[in-house]
Amino acid sequence: MVRAVEAGIDLMEHAEFLDPDNQLQFDSDLAEKMAESGIWISPTLQAWTNYPRIVALTQRREEGQFLQEEEQELSRLEHRMEHRLDIMRKMLDYGMKDRLVPGTDSGVSNLAFGHLDYDLQLLEKTGFSPAEALTSATRISAEAIGMEKMIGTIEIGKKADLAAFGGDPSKDIGALSRTAAVFLGGQRVA
Repeated sequence: MVRAVEAGIDLMEHAEFLDPDNQLQFDSDLAEKMAESGIWISPTLQAWTNYPRIVALTQRREEGQFLQEEEQELSRLEHRMEHRLDIMRKMLDYGMKDRLVPGTDSGVSNLAFGHLDYDLQLLEKTGFSPAEALTSATRISAEAIGMEKMIGTIEIGKKADLAAFGGDPSKDIGALSRTAAVFLGGQRVA
């Protein structure tokens, strides 16, 4: 991470602060350099936390199909998740909220395509409001890739790809998991 910041990269994936022993170890000096550099961060929180498994185990518990060993697994995963989220909470102390964009690592391991909603849920757990998490996926992500004049907000002259949800995602980030319709270029596709 130090070399990446020194090299002046634009966007860093994960930003896990891994030490040589592969342990998460927050470095306040590095965080300050990252903030000063104006780097964009895509923490892909669902990757390190194994959030899809947390979601599946939580659902099994709610359905009453929970086994004792699954309770232990869920507890371990939740502890691991909180440690990872604590690293990102510390990044927020350095004014990085407007420099964080969600990511998925889709296609790697058990990370299925179509679950950006998971990373937004994790951003909320980190300290984002639902509206801020939604903004990170839209306007801020567009800015991160230099496309803010074409996408990222609903404005005249911008590309009109829209989605409708079963609820207001600016107030309930879980609504993003309940897609009602998708429009590409003004045409409904789902």
